[in-house]
Amino acid sequence: MNKTRFLLAFFLFAFPFTSEEAIWAKPQRKVVRRTVLDYFRLLPMDAGIFEAEKRESLIGKHFPHIIDLKNDYMQVTGDGAQPSFQIAVFRYRGRDLVAVSSVIGGPDYFFDLRRYENGKWKKVTAAVSPLVSSEDSDLHFVLPWHGTTIQVFRRNGTLAAQLLWENGNFSAKKIQFNALRH
Repeated sequence: MNKTRFLLAFFLFAFPFTSEEAIWAKPQRKVVRRTVLDYFRLLPMDAGIFEAEKRESLIGKHFPHIIDLKNDYMQVTGDGAQPSFQIAVFRYRGRDLVAVSSVIGGPDYFFDLRRYENGKWKKVTAAVSPLVSSEDSDLHFVLPWHGTTIQVFRRNGTLAAQLLWENGNFSAKKIQFNALRH
């Protein structure tokens, strides 16, 4: 009899059956963290990087590429018809910012910042970094493979600015041309 009471008390203590515990025991919805490759596959055609009909062919054997999931970075070298491009993901407090930079034939450049929220893309270039405009094709934005600073170059190859990622936004550090001469 004592053994039965002990087992009953043990199970009631170890496995409570109150409604409060039942609510706690409901499975939690797991948030899936998207990778740079996931965002690449989700980017719309107007993202300034797609000439190829099948985007998966861009990361196949034909195009040299880098995909670094750990550092949220991707780079594809184009072939003339297909622009070369970089994609980097910047993360802050559960919100992801996707940067796209490409060389669009000849000397023209493209840069865009977007967020993917509720199944839709939202352009946030001006809101996140007032220095840049996605319409400004004279500046080449080189996304970081390591770190979080975007290098901004003028058409002549000189460094114009650095965009520093801080607290979910970019701040601009302009470079004086004279400071580059020693």
